[in-house]
Amino acid sequence: MIGCKKTATVFSEFYRNMNYEACFTSMENIEQVVKETTFQYSEWKQYINHRGPMYKTEYGSMIPFFDLAAKYPCIEYLTKMGFKSMVEDKLYGGKTYGAIYWRGKRIDKVLRLNKQEIKGLMASNVKEKNCALLYSYHYFRKKGMRLSYERAKELEELIYRGTISNETFNSLLRKIEFKKLINYLLKQLDKRRKSKYGSYESVRNVLITLKDYHNDCNELGIELNNEWDLFPSDLYPRHEKLTKRLKIKHDKELNERIKQNLKLIKHLNYSLESLFIRPAASSEELFAEGKALNHCVGGYAARYSIGDTIILFIRRFDQPELPFYTVEVQGNRVIQVRGDHNCSPTKEVQAFLDAFKQEKLKKKKVKGAA
Repeated sequence: MIGCKKTATVFSEFYRNMNYEACFTSMENIEQVVKETTFQYSEWKQYINHRGPMYKTEYGSMIPFFDLAAKYPCIEYLTKMGFKSMVEDKLYGGKTYGAIYWRGKRIDKVLRLNKQEIKGLMASNVKEKNCALLYSYHYFRKKGMRLSYERAKELEELIYRGTISNETFNSLLRKIEFKKLINYLLKQLDKRRKSKYGSYESVRNVLITLKDYHNDCNELGIELNNEWDLFPSDLYPRHEKLTKRLKIKHDKELNERIKQNLKLIKHLNYSLESLFIRPAASSEELFAEGKALNHCVGGYAARYSIGDTIILFIRRFDQPELPFYTVEVQGNRVIQVRGDHNCSPTKEVQAFLDAFKQEKLKKKKVKGAA
């Protein structure tokens, strides 16, 4: 038997000095090498067909895996228990959020979960049981919330996008306690899932809508003095109602400002294959866009007119007047992209956006937005 510490040293040294190039990995050779060693039961075969940033071929060197397995024996039983995605996060240089104690001797110490919680994680319907999920569960548990892993998965993006620590979220916490806010967002998500008249893509999408609703109230002079007004029982229709009130279709001054700003952002016109993108030309266009796609972009007219944000329309060449997707840009960042009923971009649209960002946003900062 090869000693684990000695083996770890050997693999670590080889790993540091190796110049990774395209290589061929022989399973037969590995089986011979690891036979009767600590790596024999390490579940290494489950990782041989995967590639990480250190690999340049589909079947890359297995040295990074064996180096990791030598350092952290928990990798074997994490894999056997169905938590392969957590190991891949560590192996391929992804974010682990400090969710796992890799040097732990027992699985409850490694996962920082009790036996009941571990059973629940194994039995959950979450497909990708990764480090982000585990961290999300830990985070809300520390906040005194005992959520299912399915709920922790839905809330995961609030953490990895940094939403839960930004000013928008913190401003809401000054009006409502943490648990109540999270439960409110989840309740709104569930409520719209049951409706056929519009839904939210994610918890973050609910949060964005809530922020827009508060902005609409401020613009219309509606005082938010009580919790019912701050957090309406059905946010979606309340927000839609305010959006309609904000349709300033014939505001000549506003449209004149938009017209002047178009000169500053004309360089954002872009086309590729069957799609093109252009700035909104007037408040009428913004409201027509919102009506056609069932979202609230019309409420952005005032901000757009003063260059506080930039609204762009994605169109198809064969249907140039038909609303397709709406894009918000601030500085050199795409803030949000919304299609019909707030749907996410298709693969085609996402590829177009990636090319647009590379060509128009990464080369220089947009002048028309703060």
